[in-house]
Amino acid sequence: RQLIDHPSERSYILSNLRICDDEKQASWIPNLDILARDEQNIYAWPLEKHVEYQGPSLFIGGSLSARLTTPKYVEAMREQFPKALKVMVKGGHFVHHAASHDTIEHITDFLTDELRLENKKKRNAGKKKHNNNGDNQQNNNQNQSQTQVKAQLTN
Repeated sequence: RQLIDHPSERSYILSNLRICDDEKQASWIPNLDILARDEQNIYAWPLEKHVEYQGPSLFIGGSLSARLTTPKYVEAMREQFPKALKVMVKGGHFVHHAASHDTIEHITDFLTDELRLENKKKRNAGKKKHNNNGDNQQNNNQNQSQTQVKAQLTN
């Protein structure tokens, strides 16, 4: 009898196991002490106190997992991450393992779009600064011309 019946979950868990060089021992890659210590915090989401992140966020869920489709979690996601993008891919809870190609594609698209937006903001800020500097230069030139005209009239 296998302890973990679902093949994709079993595969994911085994991917976190490191076989030592002598192949007689194995160890876990994740820090199990920290995971055990903070497990209640991980499962406590959504948080009871209202915490909000206004930056861009990406949530990727598996179509066979209830984590991002249960109303409680959907509402918490909207409240705590108002700019979040939610994407569902075919698979269960461990989509980064079971549907790694799709997951990587969504992450890449998200980061690429965010980088484009950030670069656009920087370009627009640069144009605005350049235009303001141009206006200042034009004003300085006009002031110099007016001063020169006044100087010629008084001489």
